[in-house]
Amino acid sequence: MATLPLEDSSPANDSNSSMHPDCPQKKFDDAMSAYAREENLQAIELLVKCWQSAENNLDLKLDAAIQLGEIATMGTAETIELATPILTEALELARDGGSKRKHAATLHLMALIFRRVGNVQGAKELLNQSPILSLGDRPSRELGQYFHCRALLKDDEHLTTSAERDSYRAYQFYEEANDPAGISRVCDTLAGILLKLGKTESALEFCEKSLKIKSNRRDKKGEAISCGTKGRIHLQQANYDEARKAFERNLAISRETGAILGIGISLNSLGEIDWLSALALNEAQTEQREQGFQRAIENYEKSIEEAKNKVNFAHAHLGIARVLISQNRFEDARAKLGTVQKILDDNNGIPGSEEFRLTITGLNGAIHWRCHRSELRSDQKILEESVALLRQAIEGLKTRPKSAIDAVPFLYELRDLHTEQNNIPRAVEILAEAVAILSENGALSQVQSAENWFRNHDQSGLFKLALQRHVPDFIAKHVAEGALMPKRAERQRVTSLFCDIRGFTSLTEKMSPEAIVALLNEWLGEATRCIQKNGGYVDKFAGDAVMGVFGADKGLEHSGAANAVRAALDMSEALWAMNLRRQTLRNLEPTSELELKPVRVGIGLASGDVVIGFVGSYRRYTYTVHGDAVNTASRLESATKEFAGCEILISEQTELDQRAEAVAETRFVGHVKVPGKDNVVPTYEVLGRRSGPTSTE
Repeated sequence: MATLPLEDSSPANDSNSSMHPDCPQKKFDDAMSAYAREENLQAIELLVKCWQSAENNLDLKLDAAIQLGEIATMGTAETIELATPILTEALELARDGGSKRKHAATLHLMALIFRRVGNVQGAKELLNQSPILSLGDRPSRELGQYFHCRALLKDDEHLTTSAERDSYRAYQFYEEANDPAGISRVCDTLAGILLKLGKTESALEFCEKSLKIKSNRRDKKGEAISCGTKGRIHLQQANYDEARKAFERNLAISRETGAILGIGISLNSLGEIDWLSALALNEAQTEQREQGFQRAIENYEKSIEEAKNKVNFAHAHLGIARVLISQNRFEDARAKLGTVQKILDDNNGIPGSEEFRLTITGLNGAIHWRCHRSELRSDQKILEESVALLRQAIEGLKTRPKSAIDAVPFLYELRDLHTEQNNIPRAVEILAEAVAILSENGALSQVQSAENWFRNHDQSGLFKLALQRHVPDFIAKHVAEGALMPKRAERQRVTSLFCDIRGFTSLTEKMSPEAIVALLNEWLGEATRCIQKNGGYVDKFAGDAVMGVFGADKGLEHSGAANAVRAALDMSEALWAMNLRRQTLRNLEPTSELELKPVRVGIGLASGDVVIGFVGSYRRYTYTVHGDAVNTASRLESATKEFAGCEILISEQTELDQRAEAVAETRFVGHVKVPGKDNVVPTYEVLGRRSGPTSTE
């Protein structure tokens, strides 16, 4: 993560360094030359010798430890084991007599090593001891290190929005310190974070930036890592040809540099691409499908042969099992699953073990129902057992943000099982569940494939799914059933949320219509995600404004205000990340002289009784809410302009309700006059989170 060499890490000059091979400075210089040639083993050996012999030169001794730590953070378990005691001693030396920046660099590297070995809490404690922030915000590589490391740790805890923001800060400091290696590494991190968020196009842009830097620096190992990320992005987009090119490049570099892990990942990924490509073929293309399945098995077998690593073995055998199931070779598939189970049993705590176990469960469910296809309709027990196994895998994978999309193949299995039973309504519900995951992850090509299934099996299911994009889920069924006279509107207690972009006209006056629509879609997509994630629904979009409602769904009334405040805070954090992302992506390849202005919003919330339901005439109805809480929320959103630096204002009732759940820190800002009301509204500004799983530093 740190770069070579460090900005302030130039060791003291030694006039004899170039003349005597045993001079510590000469060892250090030779180590750096070896590292530049990607001869890591030689570099490590020379750095250890430099560390041991530079007793009278503290700066040089610390430099050797730091450079060794940098190699270790990207290296093997053996390298980590070698570097850890040296870095531990270097920490004490740097704390007692070295510069604060070298002390910080050593802490950051130790934190990264702790993260690599799974000690996330220890890594956080080390990072909290870093003195780098006490040196001010003058651009430096160490500041970039600090925020990059913090982003990685937050990403491990699934605080993706906060991790994304810290990554942009790291990018800024690396850029200002003129550190291309740091920029490329943080671009890799951003590509991974954005891939998990389903922002595949933005992820690809950061990946390409990283590849360009690494190619210019002739960093082949780094290039292989970025090629792997690029392949995963294209794979998630179901762009199999581009994914294949990326992983083939990764494989070529990994073989050239002897990177066993890279070889295994590349071959396993190529196997997956061959399998998925074969599945996508028309069933009439039997010969081509079988050829694809065979190529997939060959790639997995090469992976087992060339990359002798337990985790790699597990991935490869699971991949073969999937292909064998597609070929209806169920006993062979069971044998492969047994091999994976034995690997897990013999290697306690293997990385990803829980995901492996869930995948085994799901594949056993697929085998179970396929083996007993002819008995399903007559034997309820077989059906229930198959569904239970598949559901266990699906629910387990969905709870893991990094593995949620891995639940989709098992949802397809469940869909096919119910289709076989001629239970089309249930199959439709399950495919809708898969479409939601695919949409969230930016896998739009796979969404289109799901649409084709709906058209072939149940047009009404496709209509209902499309309808859910326009009205709340809990009323979509009512509309889909074709009721000519909708239910009467009801009085209900809810919390309304209004959000509007500040100065939208001036913000977009020099933008093309296409760019304006892209900006609106990006922001409204972020806002919708935040609203729905917190139990609300989008009532309407009006130009650049969005209105959300919380507490309308039965069972969520009691926490409507608290959820609305959580959504507003999430929207604020998402907007911050979006602005940083837009600015950073623009800086990658500037294409316009226009100033890129940050997007600013105002958010207003109010709680109270409203009338909620369908309004209109027999020609057209719309589902919406009317009442004092709606008007008040709209006015509070406008009133944010009247308070300097204010983004979120809430009514007194919303404040009382959210305070009961300790969601946010607030302050009373005064009384706001609402048009059409005689009384003013006691108003509070939301300052930030008080507690909660998504709270940030």
